[in-house]
Amino acid sequence: MRKYLGLRQQIATATSITEIDSLLKQCEEKDSASEKTKRAWISTAKRRVKELQTLPKETKAKKPAKKPAKKPAKKQVKKAKK
Repeated sequence: MRKYLGLRQQIATATSITEIDSLLKQCEEKDSASEKTKRAWISTAKRRVKELQTLPKETKAKKPAKKPAKKPAKKQVKKAKK
């Protein structure tokens, strides 16, 4: 039976590294968890930390450069030859 199913998902969706650290401390307190489960928590935490470190930082959206207005085309009138 999967007793600690939610903890791994919490680690996978953590939004900061400090949050991951606090979740891993909870993992250490779980003595009844199997070694396989503990390894899964640690590998998920490592993967999530890498993801958080490589995410691009939010930057302000740049305003698009204004394009110069096009000048209206001049009408060329053919002069009638006399």
